[in-house]
Amino acid sequence: MFKRFFNWLLGPKGDPIPAADQDPPKPRSSGMFSIDQAEGRAPEDRLSVTDRLCNLLQVAPKAIVPTHAQDEGLGISSEEGANGFVKQGYGVGISEAGAPPAIVDWFISQTFIGHQLAGMLAQHWLIDKCCLIPARDAVRHGFDIHAPDGGDLEAPDVLNMIKRLDKRFKLHKNLVELIYKGKIFGIRIAFFQIESTDPLFYELPFNIDSVTPGSYKGIVQVDPYWCIPELDQAGSSAPNSMHFYEPKFWVINGKRYHRSHLIIYREGDVIDILKPSYLYGGIPVPQKIFERVYASERTANEAPQLALTKRTIILQTELEEGIALGPKYGQRLAEQSELQNNYAVTIGDTADKYSQFDTSLADLDAVIMTNFQLCASIANVPGTKLLMTQPKGFNATGEYDEASYHEELESIQAGAPTELVERHHELVMVSVVLPYMRKRDVAWEPLETVISWAPLDSPTAKEYAEINLIKAQTGQQLVTSGAIDGYDERDRIRADKDSGYTGIAEALRPDEDADGEPDAPKVGQPPAPAQPGFDAGVDEPQLITNQIRLDPEIVEGKRGAKDYTVQVSPVIMDVVTGKQYRVVIDGHHSLEAARLDGVAPELVEGGYGESDYFDADTGSPL
Repeated sequence: MFKRFFNWLLGPKGDPIPAADQDPPKPRSSGMFSIDQAEGRAPEDRLSVTDRLCNLLQVAPKAIVPTHAQDEGLGISSEEGANGFVKQGYGVGISEAGAPPAIVDWFISQTFIGHQLAGMLAQHWLIDKCCLIPARDAVRHGFDIHAPDGGDLEAPDVLNMIKRLDKRFKLHKNLVELIYKGKIFGIRIAFFQIESTDPLFYELPFNIDSVTPGSYKGIVQVDPYWCIPELDQAGSSAPNSMHFYEPKFWVINGKRYHRSHLIIYREGDVIDILKPSYLYGGIPVPQKIFERVYASERTANEAPQLALTKRTIILQTELEEGIALGPKYGQRLAEQSELQNNYAVTIGDTADKYSQFDTSLADLDAVIMTNFQLCASIANVPGTKLLMTQPKGFNATGEYDEASYHEELESIQAGAPTELVERHHELVMVSVVLPYMRKRDVAWEPLETVISWAPLDSPTAKEYAEINLIKAQTGQQLVTSGAIDGYDERDRIRADKDSGYTGIAEALRPDEDADGEPDAPKVGQPPAPAQPGFDAGVDEPQLITNQIRLDPEIVEGKRGAKDYTVQVSPVIMDVVTGKQYRVVIDGHHSLEAARLDGVAPELVEGGYGESDYFDADTGSPL
């Protein structure tokens, strides 16, 4: 019976037998992934590490250096040619001893995939989000503009003008594109379009003095496959140069642009020997992530297939009779599968026996999400933000993701985006703002500006309310302790754009005029207490009076005689507020003299015990 069964499986007899002298087929890789390709490659097909590194010489810049250059310390001697590069950078310390060839071959195969292919891979929804989300988040909250040299940006309304020009030149859009396309290609080149009568304007180093009014037109960004790097002698042959392996010029549409005119965003840097093969850019995000994205999609696609095939039915029947039917038996099984649907409805004879086994799909969602979270990890984007779902697997809770993501965004902001904004503002100052001021005869000179990026976190309305409550409580404590007064606290909430009271009017202190300057002392109005010893302490009664007019000559006489005696009333308490007061009865000029001399007055409580109270008009005792 079994012999007939296996013969049926093997097919009809008479299949041709391969010739003995035929070359055996080469083994194929066992899968679609790069690790499968590396393991399936025959040893004789693998290149050694040295050979792979020497292949990089084909794209290494060829420096034009005199034969005596090495003696002069200018770089690598041209007499050595390519061997000079191998000796000094491309072949030093290479050893494969102890390293499994398959592992080494797999790691070295992770090389540049090309800008065009990176752009096509970025069409995938997940790779696109990995590049776009950080770009949008990094610039979403904007920045504040400052003048570090103490210049005033508010006086001639320069700050508002700059903000309007930022919108006109689409600065926000350019910042997002700089980061977004920089992550896709590994490099993004931006320059400022300036109309100049000098044909060598872009070939010479950038000079702000050569920018004329109205010449700045906007920001231009170019994909890297339209740009050709061009190195000078030091950049291609002097490793001790500050600009070694950094192109001095980039040729765009046949025109040379000096590197000082360009803002270049790189997604990480590679070592020197790899820079030529990467066309002096960084590592594209699609190159780092595409294999993991493919694995994630395959895992996700496995879910519906498992859901449709999770039920396995075993039919217990006369196997020998079935085998005797030959190919017809297989056809009957195929027809049986077509009749069965996903609700396990099938047909069979009354004598047939059926058994059903279900494949467990428990934790399948965790397996799928873990693969997608690996993609998020490679892209440095929190999985909860990238996938808009709760994390699964790895015992993940999502904690600390936000803080780590903000650190990543701050690192992005500190590089090319900041350079782009500050150069843009520099050009705007000279090309647009300065002519505008001169046209209106406003005395003004361009200011150097810097930016500080706004906080990345966006509190909710409830969080803003809680923050303002804490600030208010802190202000109340400071006012109560005497560290600040109510005017200081009012100024704080006026300046705090999140307080809800930004637009309220400024309150003038009692000793200030409309310009905010202290009032000049004058006869008839005693100045506010400004010397120590006069303001009432926490537990001391406050001195009050209704006498306004003072004679300066009497005050000066009191100062000369050092007469600081002031007669006051007994303590009077306000029953509503509980605050205590003393009324100045006599000695107002002595009190002013004490204030001017900076000494504490001698307070003498009025003696009311000499006689009984009487009517001031009639003299009759009360």
